[in-house]
Amino acid sequence: MRLAGKIALVTAAGAGIGRACALAFAREGAQVMATDIDDAALATLAREHAGVRTMRCDVRDDASVRAAAAAAGDVSVLLNAAAQLLLKAGTTAIGEFEYTAGNILDAGLRYAPHGRAMEIEAEIIRQEVAHGKICEEVLIGLGANPNITKPIKQYAFHLPFDDWIDLAWFHALIDRVGLYVGVEWAGSPYEPLARVAPDLEADEEFHTRSGFLHLREICQTPEGKAAVQARLQKWWTAALDMFGRSNSVTSPLYVKWGIKQHDNEQLRQKYIREALPEIRKLGLTPADNDLGRRFT
Repeated sequence: MRLAGKIALVTAAGAGIGRACALAFAREGAQVMATDIDDAALATLAREHAGVRTMRCDVRDDASVRAAAAAAGDVSVLLNAAAQLLLKAGTTAIGEFEYTAGNILDAGLRYAPHGRAMEIEAEIIRQEVAHGKICEEVLIGLGANPNITKPIKQYAFHLPFDDWIDLAWFHALIDRVGLYVGVEWAGSPYEPLARVAPDLEADEEFHTRSGFLHLREICQTPEGKAAVQARLQKWWTAALDMFGRSNSVTSPLYVKWGIKQHDNEQLRQKYIREALPEIRKLGLTPADNDLGRRFT
């Protein structure tokens, strides 16, 4: 065993990558000190392998970290799987991207059912962070301050990820809205928008394809398919609302100026026409287009 006699310290070991690595280290002979803020998850982990010791540790607290390090002893292997998410929704004009990436990171590591799914989520996170940078550069180019405090009006970004199904629907439907933004920017007379449009479109296409890939896996069992169907309305309603009001006074101006090619309702109807076939491929019943809508 390659880690026989060595001590490994793993943070965020209660779930996801941290948990998988803690067990892998123990199987290779290491004495593992596994830490997390989820006491129940740690208790479950400790029962799985005799080589795993557990201790509550909050990486946001210096004293807690020092206590864990002291309890672990002479550490040879350190895996810090914890993500200290200090981002707050609405902090800045680009906070929407940061906040979304933080939520995906947390949910992806906690709920991803296998290694390939984790790899997909890691790539999506990388791309979301890059989108925030794109937004910042565009705002600066327009003479705007990207750090000005603005509330996030897109409530879809505040809906909780309770499990893997929620995250899969988020990618399949909410990220799909971003795909239409990229397509719209492709013909913009404003060169910075036109320049980034192809990469943005490709990224969002990857996100929505990944979401439907996850959903197809879940739908392989009757129980999974029923759970996916039950969660569809929640995300479908939020996705349609992301296009804004049909009677928006600014939307026609954006079309006139070439920033957009279609108004809000035209884009929404295009989205519905193109997303419904993907939903039906899963064997699901389409959601109600009007139920629970806030912006019509």
